[in-house]
Amino acid sequence: MADTHLLVDRARQDAMDLTQANTEMKAALDDMIHQLAPIKQSFEGATSTAWQEVQTAVDNASKEMHNAHQQGTVALENMIQAIIDADNKGSNIF
Repeated sequence: MADTHLLVDRARQDAMDLTQANTEMKAALDDMIHQLAPIKQSFEGATSTAWQEVQTAVDNASKEMHNAHQQGTVALENMIQAIIDADNKGSNIF
């Protein structure tokens, strides 16, 4: 039973680590766009269009990353709960 508890604790820590990594990556992308904003004002014509395409790609990647993180977090939480349920079910046998 102790091994199961260690696995649950580790899985919970992994979920927290994933959330922290997602938060840091999102902040880095947002910061990059924010820091480039002043030069964006000088873009005209094709350069402005290209920049808009880059910004759209970054926005889409950020949304995809967030969605993938959400799916991963839900899967990990379900796994943790399945371990807890199996542990409780096994202990009820005795």
